[in-house]
Amino acid sequence: MPSHRLTVSVPQPCQEDWNAMTPQNQGRFCQSCQKTVVDFTAMPDAEVVEWLAKNKNTKCGRFRKDQIGKELTAPIYSPKRWNWPAAVLGLTAWLSTTSVVAKQVSSPVYSTNQRPASENRGKSMKELSEISVSLLVLKGTVIDAQSKEAMPGTTILLKGTSIAVPADQNGHFELAVPAYLVNRKQKVIFAFIGYEMKEVKLSKLLKKNHPKIIMALDTAVLGGIAIQFSKPIPDHGFLQRIKQLFS
Repeated sequence: MPSHRLTVSVPQPCQEDWNAMTPQNQGRFCQSCQKTVVDFTAMPDAEVVEWLAKNKNTKCGRFRKDQIGKELTAPIYSPKRWNWPAAVLGLTAWLSTTSVVAKQVSSPVYSTNQRPASENRGKSMKELSEISVSLLVLKGTVIDAQSKEAMPGTTILLKGTSIAVPADQNGHFELAVPAYLVNRKQKVIFAFIGYEMKEVKLSKLLKKNHPKIIMALDTAVLGGIAIQFSKPIPDHGFLQRIKQLFS
């Protein structure tokens, strides 16, 4: 599948205060230049590319520093007519690579009531029962670095798992975590759109009595956009790759 490619630059960064602009669905409206500044800071690379490819008249944007000056890519989806020979060959190729793909399994994610089987070997049923219900509750508060106000809606996530909770209207949170993860250098992620993501060791947080997590605004570049489009990267598909096997 071919991919869109482009590079974004902001030749003259704007000094206007982002927080003083009027919020809109796509970003914020700047009274100074009378333009909507699209907020790209929370978008992954592919979404940025798709947006700019469809909205080529976008004049101003707000970007993370890591989004500027590097080539961003996104796949180009082009539906094709069904082709039985190609489908059969594609299925054959997929089956031949199944054994390879099976080896590329990432580390498992454990729920709050289970541990790796290897760690449970040799343990009694009583011990396993205690492990399955052994939870620790991390309690704390998330606040803004400048205003010192609570940040409701902040996501608190146990890294590498699906265990997550949002901060309440007062910025408070309670995250229940399996006790056996404490000694594994486990980290907790704190994330909020427009703010720098923070990672803190779980063991460090548990040592404190109701820790305060201070979130700082993400360092972003604001201003007029200059976009350099590159030629799409071709993808020869299954048939071409199969031909290469016999060439």
